[in-house]
Amino acid sequence: MIKNFSDHAANERTFLAWVRTAIAVMAFIVIGTVMIILAAARLFVTARKIDSDISHAGIGSQLDIALAVLLALLGGSLFLYLSHALVASL
Repeated sequence: MIKNFSDHAANERTFLAWVRTAIAVMAFIVIGTVMIILAAARLFVTARKIDSDISHAGIGSQLDIALAVLLALLGGSLFLYLSHALVASL
């Protein structure tokens, strides 16, 4: 059995959720590629912390915040694009 298996499995599920989101947004903008890179970095950092013997306090990871900001920027740019396309078609 893998040490801390449930923690590693949860970490991997989070990574895969970010990858799924990034793939969905890649159809619209390059930010999806950046999201995958940041999600992978988060995966490896969290995996190291899980295996560490030192207890780590819960953090509002800067990578998680960066991913959320990128997603918000994507949503805003998509909104602007679609609203511009709608106005242009009228």
